[in-house]
Amino acid sequence: MASLSPLLWGVALGGGAASGLLAGLFGVGGGTLMVPLLLGLGLPLAQAVALSLVYIFFTSLSGTHTHWQQGSLVPRVAAWMGLSALFSAGAGVWITGWIPAALHLWLFIGFLLLMAALFIWPLPRQKNPTEGEQTTAVWVFLGIGLLAGLLASLFGVGGGFVMVPLLVSLSDLDIYQATGTSLGAIALISLGTLLQQSLFGALQALSVTHLLLLLVMSSAGMLAAPWGARLSQRLPQIWLRRGFLSLIGLIVLYLLSRQLQG
Repeated sequence: MASLSPLLWGVALGGGAASGLLAGLFGVGGGTLMVPLLLGLGLPLAQAVALSLVYIFFTSLSGTHTHWQQGSLVPRVAAWMGLSALFSAGAGVWITGWIPAALHLWLFIGFLLLMAALFIWPLPRQKNPTEGEQTTAVWVFLGIGLLAGLLASLFGVGGGFVMVPLLVSLSDLDIYQATGTSLGAIALISLGTLLQQSLFGALQALSVTHLLLLLVMSSAGMLAAPWGARLSQRLPQIWLRRGFLSLIGLIVLYLLSRQLQG
């Protein structure tokens, strides 16, 4: 990893832009695509997770601004989930240090499949309230945030793959609001988790090449995320659901192929 070929730099640039576009489109932060991409570029899992969190922070800020302008962000819900996630993120960082790398990746695959199942077989959903009314109890959002923080620090995914399905299933937010609000919470979660990761030394082994790679991917992601956020408002909800599921399926297939190849 001391040097990368022009082709791999191009892959990093394209992957950063694609992850940013998906972040704005689905409210997932982009980490679920970024971690496999960084693994493919030769980084160990622990460093891939740490770099992913830096990338997520910048792209989620960019996408959140666009969602806020479009009215698909519920700020107080994003704050509740983001702040509660910080309390559980430390536990995930501690657990990560005790999990073998091979098991860590299998757990990541299982997590993605569970989130896909929530979209296919959703939990009983509350009826939509009248416009402007919020009926979901605060503890529901706090609980979603706690789970998201734990999984964000374990897998470097920002928490969006937890929050979007659970918000759609358990709250009165529709998928457009769930997408924007999830991305707002992700900005808080990724920043807090990254600070905790740095305390555990996850960033100490990063080289100048790693940091330049991160700069390229983050810049591309920040430019692409607002486009994804705008596109999300123009697509029917069923298309967003199917796209979300397709994204999970492709990532699971990629990770399974890595595991089976040893």
